[in-house]
Amino acid sequence: MAGKMGRVQFALRSFVFVLIMDCSAASINFIQYPGLLLALASRHAYRQYIQQTQALFGSLIVLLTYLFTPVEIVVTGDHAALDANALAVVMANHQIYSDWWWLWILAWHKNAHGCLKIILKQSLKYLPVFGWGMQFFEFIFLARKWAVDRAMMSKILHRALSDKLPLWLVIFPEGTVITDDTKGKTRAYAKKMDIPDDPQFVLIPKSTGLFFCLKNLQPDARYLWDITMGYEGLNGDQTPYEVYSLSRVFFEARGPERVHMHVQKFVVASLPGFESAASMNTPRDEDVNATADEASGDEERTERFTLWLRKRFLEKDQLMAEFYKTGRFPRGATADSDQGSSDATLPLIIRPKPNFRDWASLGTVVGVGFWAATRLWSWWI
Repeated sequence: MAGKMGRVQFALRSFVFVLIMDCSAASINFIQYPGLLLALASRHAYRQYIQQTQALFGSLIVLLTYLFTPVEIVVTGDHAALDANALAVVMANHQIYSDWWWLWILAWHKNAHGCLKIILKQSLKYLPVFGWGMQFFEFIFLARKWAVDRAMMSKILHRALSDKLPLWLVIFPEGTVITDDTKGKTRAYAKKMDIPDDPQFVLIPKSTGLFFCLKNLQPDARYLWDITMGYEGLNGDQTPYEVYSLSRVFFEARGPERVHMHVQKFVVASLPGFESAASMNTPRDEDVNATADEASGDEERTERFTLWLRKRFLEKDQLMAEFYKTGRFPRGATADSDQGSSDATLPLIIRPKPNFRDWASLGTVVGVGFWAATRLWSWWI
């Protein structure tokens, strides 16, 4: 617990945070269930309704950030091209458990906070209220068994395509946060697989899920957005996961003063494994009649993409090394990203603060939830 924060203050702060978070989330979850009636009439209308409830949760994240852990988010690189109405695949390095929180705030700033789809571990699916809400959002929960995950991911991705709605798919190719333990495991894996890479500030990424998502979202997902995240107040010898744990960030007021994001845009059609029109139009996972030659070609494309992704994370590792030296990322994009970028791109500064719409919508939903709870209580007794 924070040295300067007394036990009473810590307990009170934690209680108020959890109270606001749980009551608001429960109210949002409550209004999601009537949306199931819409699903009987129109899948499109149902998904639009659920995206509105997801935007409410994004507003809640901004509110809690404003009240409990004020932060400045500094975004450099290709951020100006991020489009709220696009179908985007966003990958990022994974340093602390709240990485997704700050990415959601970036989406909020771009008015895309209702269309995120995050890839998470399966255990989160069963959390009361939060897990139920994320199932409504149609987040992708991984069992870490490819035979199971593949069919489930294919189903959700193709549903998302058929919805014809904006989508930001967020994936962390490292699969877990970076710690001394996970670095040891990734080095053991690299030795076993004869991989020469030995990054210091990222883990060796796994390409299977990202390649699968990009392939199944073609040709709609034109760009892969690569975000490198860095947290102010750290040096290269510290473990971000330990310094900025969830408790320290939200309960102890010891979060980072600034979160840095460097955005780089890659045209999917230019990536290894996706270069030609033929590879862009290969059968998706749902096409069970694919030939053996097609399957072999897909394996070859996956291997080339894997090598590119490893190289990309080594470049992210260099970005992180420079970040720890200078305290910032470069203002423009690197030479490897889309040529439309400009080194003169000004940083985007986001200071999360709820606007009138956030306050009004959240207040209305919590009011409805409180009214429903009192009615149910009176009926019960």
